[in-house]
Amino acid sequence: MFCVDVRLVTDQKKLTKLVSKPTYVSGKIFNEDLVAVHKIKDKLTLNRPAYIGMCILDLSKTLMYNFHYNYIKKIMDKMLSYFLQIQIVYVMKL
Repeated sequence: MFCVDVRLVTDQKKLTKLVSKPTYVSGKIFNEDLVAVHKIKDKLTLNRPAYIGMCILDLSKTLMYNFHYNYIKKIMDKMLSYFLQIQIVYVMKL
């Protein structure tokens, strides 16, 4: 799904204004009085699920568990660890 905007323009001033914007992609001349201007939308509505966010959370959990089991557990055997949903809490007895 692409966020594009196509405008049909008949006015020279409006065409100049649309072409000078940074969102302009291309234009197609149909006849002397009609031009189609293809541009990227100015505003995006992010109302769909962000699957990438879930992937980042899964990767960060994997990284934290890897750090815990492969590094911390080997260094300190007498450490009590409590796993919460998002963070790992270490309680060390000195």
